[in-house]
Amino acid sequence: MVDLPDFVAQYLETAVVATRLPAWLHIARDGALVDCGGPLGVYGIEVMAPGDRVAQIVPFLEGLLPLDDALTLPCVSMGTGFPADVHFIPSTDGDWVLLLDASSDAILRGLVQQRSNDLNLLKARHAALDVRAPAMRDVPSTLAAVLGALVIEEERDGLLVAIGKPPLWIERYMRFETTASGADVVSRFAFLEAFLVDARDFWDGGEGTVLEGGTWDETDDEGIDASLDATAVHVDGRRFLVVRHVDESRDERRRVIQRAREVSLDLDRLKKDAQQREVLFHCIVHDLTGPLTSIKAIFSVLERESLPPTMTRLVEIGARQTSRQEELIREMLAVFAAERRVFDRASFDPATAPDAVACARTVVDALAPAAQSKGVDLEIEPELAADGPGLRVIGDRLQLERVISNLVENAIRHSPAESRITVRLKADAAEVRIEVDDEGSGVPEDVAPSIFRRLTQGRGERGKAGLGLYFVRITVERWGGRVGFEARPAGGTRFWLTLPKV
Repeated sequence: MVDLPDFVAQYLETAVVATRLPAWLHIARDGALVDCGGPLGVYGIEVMAPGDRVAQIVPFLEGLLPLDDALTLPCVSMGTGFPADVHFIPSTDGDWVLLLDASSDAILRGLVQQRSNDLNLLKARHAALDVRAPAMRDVPSTLAAVLGALVIEEERDGLLVAIGKPPLWIERYMRFETTASGADVVSRFAFLEAFLVDARDFWDGGEGTVLEGGTWDETDDEGIDASLDATAVHVDGRRFLVVRHVDESRDERRRVIQRAREVSLDLDRLKKDAQQREVLFHCIVHDLTGPLTSIKAIFSVLERESLPPTMTRLVEIGARQTSRQEELIREMLAVFAAERRVFDRASFDPATAPDAVACARTVVDALAPAAQSKGVDLEIEPELAADGPGLRVIGDRLQLERVISNLVENAIRHSPAESRITVRLKADAAEVRIEVDDEGSGVPEDVAPSIFRRLTQGRGERGKAGLGLYFVRITVERWGGRVGFEARPAGGTRFWLTLPKV
């Protein structure tokens, strides 16, 4: 391993976290999940729990594990998520799968990947040609078809035979009929006649596999100039001349470049559409917020008036619903901003990293009155209540406070009177874990699988947009953390999240 100065190693570690969005899976030899971490949601991978069958949730891993040697798959399409460079790392306690963001390479790779795969496959087959397998005798014709090349084989008696279907471009130089031989082609091109002498010396010498003959200019039957090139190939005692029309290769490159330009234009159009939708979203929010502010002010005035009991009750309901509508609008704005940040390059400054303990205290102090109004005790672990050393984590202070607040507000909504909510922080050498325990009825089984997805609501959640826990997940995963929940043995639910320490 390269011995790097601590500063350089820390810089590299921060740069990878900031630009490549690393996520990981630790998988036992029987295919069960041991643990996972990082922004798996960015790659379209659902939240998993230890013991889950990984291949059922991440289908592309089916059949790849377990491994004996390390393996890297570049720019793997992840379905609804970012493409990723996938690194497989075997160890004594299972296999590790590391995912690194490869979206910056995806467009260009997508344009040339198929062509490159075809060529690499043919090269691999050509190198592994085995005379003991009769089916491999067709490789030269396959090579000719894919490359658009003319392949001529010299047999043991010196006879030159054209292999496979001749390419269309050869008709520009000669009428190629079924009776035409490889010798007819060689005699048509003076360059090939001269190169054949060198090729035979190369084949007889038995050293090497490929001899490049170079490129030459030729005039076709219509007087049009073009470029051709020739290569001598020697594989398992078989002798081939490969003749290509170089201009066609140039045409292929031009087509790839043109396709890249078209994709670039499509991306520009998508960006403009996204900008238009963003403007429309903010216009709608603005149009909703303006009248709502006036309505709230009217209810505030009416609350100070001496009204009959029935009217007073209606005014209280109207004011409460107005406040709830404002909360929904703020929640939609927060989730919209968080979704935009998921697709931006994350950048973290250790100097401004938030203190998880301080954020938790701020949230508990702010929400204690709301909990008290429902008859619920809200407390933070006693050892964290007093001033002490903080636990700095990757993230943003205001967003982290919003994340913890969403979990605590969710606990308050589902806690019965005379119950307790406890906020607890734990830490090890690598990460900080924040837990919010309640004594409610627990998460319904039909809601549990999708509770961290967008627009998921619990039972009886009228008036809620179902965005709070979704905001928690996409924000925490963007910072390289994880979220989850579990039933408490004593009753109620524990929601938790982890964040890397700085």
